Amino acid sequence: MKNKQSLALAITVLILSSLACNYLTQGSSPREVPTTSQQTNSNAGSSLISNIFLTNDLYSTVPMTAFHPTDTIYVIFYVNDPQYGAAYEVQWYVLDSPQNDPTTPFNTASFTANGSGDHFYADLQSSEPSGLAPSTYKVEIYIDNVKAAEQEFTVVE
Repeated sequence: MKNKQSLALAITVLILSSLACNYLTQGSSPREVPTTSQQTNSNAGSSLISNIFLTNDLYSTVPMTAFHPTDTIYVIFYVNDPQYGAAYEVQWYVLDSPQNDPTTPFNTASFTANGSGDHFYADLQSSEPSGLAPSTYKVEIYIDNVKAAEQEFTVVE
């Protein structure tokens, strides 16, 4: 009985902290930072991001580089010294499709930091029943109009 109460208390604490993070960052976040496959780029803004990874489960801490067409793809990133009111933009590109210009994003998301959270996410999913076309893609993250990180990934059948 004591173990069940401890487990229930631990779950309640996790739920409450998750709700607090959700309120501070306008979304949910993973439970812990992955320690492997951390990737940032060598751009001038890369010191703004301490970690970036892609996954198909918002609560996963396992980075992925290949996805199925119908997956929802999440880019999760951790910001060093986040500033209240900072402007974030996430741009999604398809790199090797004859129908798309690889220098023009086909999807963007913008938001402003409104709390003290240091981790953020954006997601990509297709409105087509068949999902995203198999291809190579890239996501770029900008903070106050400075490119802070990028990550390539593939969608495979």
